[in-house]
Amino acid sequence: CFCPPDCTCIWTDWIDVSYPKADKDSGDYETFENIQLNIPNWVCAKVENISCRAERYPNRTIEELGQKVECSVETGLVCNNRDQIPGGVIPMPFCLNYEISVCCTPDIPECLTGATTTS
Repeated sequence: CFCPPDCTCIWTDWIDVSYPKADKDSGDYETFENIQLNIPNWVCAKVENISCRAERYPNRTIEELGQKVECSVETGLVCNNRDQIPGGVIPMPFCLNYEISVCCTPDIPECLTGATTTS
């Protein structure tokens, strides 16, 4: 019997490689590029899903926290201090420290459909 591989994506632990500084040109950047730079052995063949949360408020949604944050399977998480307005859970217009977890497709050729091969 040929059983196809299990291609269910696997969630990573929470990843936090960037910490926002308190200046307007800073922010929190949990991008896949930053993760690769900080964790050289990190491999995610294909990001299928992403979950983003504030490290100090793990049970609150980003919407509840009132911060402008990009959380996408293309980039990871980007929070720019210059995009924040005072109010919400923090009185200062700075990004909270965020962490992300991604659901990665197993690094098996049969699972990475859509990848084109040329012979």
